[in-house]
Amino acid sequence: MSTGGTTLRTIENLILKNGEIFRRIGVLVNRSGVKHLEGREIVSLIDREMPMWEPEDCPLCKEGSKALRPKITEHWERLVAGK
Repeated sequence: MSTGGTTLRTIENLILKNGEIFRRIGVLVNRSGVKHLEGREIVSLIDREMPMWEPEDCPLCKEGSKALRPKITEHWERLVAGK
């Protein structure tokens, strides 16, 4: 989990479909540093905070690296190819 945005959208959709929502959220890796998300406890196997920057503050962006969202298929293909 990075920001919790996808988790919150999942919960919203489960509620729309009358799904059962638990008081705890299970994640493999919690990169956010957050322990609760909208009143629900986050339970993770690994807690590892990852630095997140705005593009103007990012040291890699300053070196010319371009940020790519891995959830976009063509970006993922570039990321795994190392190009």
